[in-house]
Formats: sequence, C-alpha cells, structure tokens
Amino acid sequence: MADAELRSGIDREDTGAVWVGLEHGAMRELTNSEGFTPLLYFCSIGDYEAIEHLIHMRHAEYLGREKDGWDCLMFSAYHGDVDTVSLLLRLPHINALGSVPDARHIASDNRQYQAQAMLDDYMIDNDIDRM
Repeated sequence: MADAELRSGIDREDTGAVWVGLEHGAMRELTNSEGFTPLLYFCSIGDYEAIEHLIHMRHAEYLGREKDGWDCLMFSAYHGDVDTVSLLLRLPHINALGSVPDARHIASDNRQYQAQAMLDDYMIDNDIDRM
C-alpha cells in the first residue's frame, strides 16, 4: 500500500502523498513510470528541505536517473539551486553517476552562473574533464 501511495504521489506531483508513502515504509529506491525515485522527484521540483531530509535519512543511495536521463544534480543545476548542488556534491558517490559535466553544461545553458561556478570548482578539485 505504501509503495502505491508513493508512486501515485509522484505521478500526481503530490508531495504530501510522497511523504505519506515514505512514512508508511515505501521502498526508497522505488520509482514511478517515469523513473523518479522520491529523491529525484524532490530534486526535480527544487524542494531543498525535502532533499536534505531524504539525504539525512540515507535515501541518497538511490540517486538514479529518470527515463530521459536526468539525475538529481542535473535538475538542481537547471533550477540554479546552489544549496542542493552543494549538498549533492558532498555525497561520496556523486561521481559514480558521471553527470557532473552534464550538470555544469545545464547550469551554463540556463544562465545559472552560481551553480555553474560551483560545478566548475568541483570538476577542477576532482580532476574531471569538462568535455
């Protein structure tokens, strides 16, 4: 039941239903038909408080990508959400997604210069090619 509530909440963009599903034990790696996990959903709408809460609840192990290939870092860069970009860049497994250069380009294309600068610094510090 919790899994259905969570999936339905993401599909309807109903953050309350997503929280109810999580609170009732829905699997944190669960995705809806579009490939959104709860963390990815909250990144896509730019809800920093929810993102921070999920990360502290250890839901960040399931970063994943939605069906079009976007991940949490890319959505956060798109929105220019520097707090979330900073939070995500501190996750030890963020490089495994390989999306830092893509997120940097998304920030640049959308004139999100603070996010772009943050991603540039991260790429320099971690010797990641800008492509």
